[in-house]
Amino acid sequence: MEYAMTRKALGIAALAAAFATAALQMAQAELTPEAARQVLAGVEGAVVSVRIQSRTIMTMEGRESSREESESEATGCVVNAKGLTAVSLSAVDPGSLYSDLMKSTGGDGFDMRTEITDIKLRLPDGKEVAAEVAVRDRALDLAFVSPKTPLSAPAAFVDLAAGTEAQILDQVVLVWRLGKQNSWATVAQKRDIAGVLTRPRKMYLMEAGSMGSEEQLGCLALGADGKALGMQLLRKVPGAGKDRPQVLLVILPAKEIAAIAKQVESGAVPAEKPAEPAAKPPAPAPKAPAK
Repeated sequence: MEYAMTRKALGIAALAAAFATAALQMAQAELTPEAARQVLAGVEGAVVSVRIQSRTIMTMEGRESSREESESEATGCVVNAKGLTAVSLSAVDPGSLYSDLMKSTGGDGFDMRTEITDIKLRLPDGKEVAAEVAVRDRALDLAFVSPKTPLSAPAAFVDLAAGTEAQILDQVVLVWRLGKQNSWATVAQKRDIAGVLTRPRKMYLMEAGSMGSEEQLGCLALGADGKALGMQLLRKVPGAGKDRPQVLLVILPAKEIAAIAKQVESGAVPAEKPAEPAAKPPAPAPKAPAK
């Protein structure tokens, strides 16, 4: 009798533990506001504003058609203590996006390029640091911006090499900064992973409607465990045959960005990496020999 009661008690305890574990997993999956704020607190100092002054030049058939000066701001993620900052290339150099898309649709006579005349990192304490674009990766929509002179103190940064992973329908926290008009306020949203791409490389697809202003491009994506999932960028899919080119909002995994950042630090990456080439249409089937 005592043995049976012991087995029953152990069974109840195991069942209770299973329910507790399931409840904890559900709570983590839901990512409550309190949990999301804790995640945000650990990285907010590494999410900075990148201030850009640029000149956009458009040409048609080799002749300049327009020239425009502009100022803009984008969100950057500081990836090391020296202040190296990752940012969406489309946010700091929109000409690369439009030019690649036009070329993929056969618009070879059109060219749009952005000349950056001044770029600064605005740190969370309000200090602005003169910077320069160190690397542009057009295939990944990724750029790295580095301070022109060493910082007076180590910068707060996100350890992308220790990044996390996610699955379809997992919740993530997106973090970015608004511009000067809104006092560079930190903004965060919870979003769902809509899908996972595996080719040509792993990328997380974001749900429709999550793309906002330029500041939101390049925002940091965090998993429920507080670790970096990656950065929100644009994936340009060249057109091929009857398929039109596409632009998808994706999260490039943190570990892949960290690997590139390490190469940038060592000087092993060329200053500009080209965009992915447009897919070639299939070759026509050979004609049967005439009889």
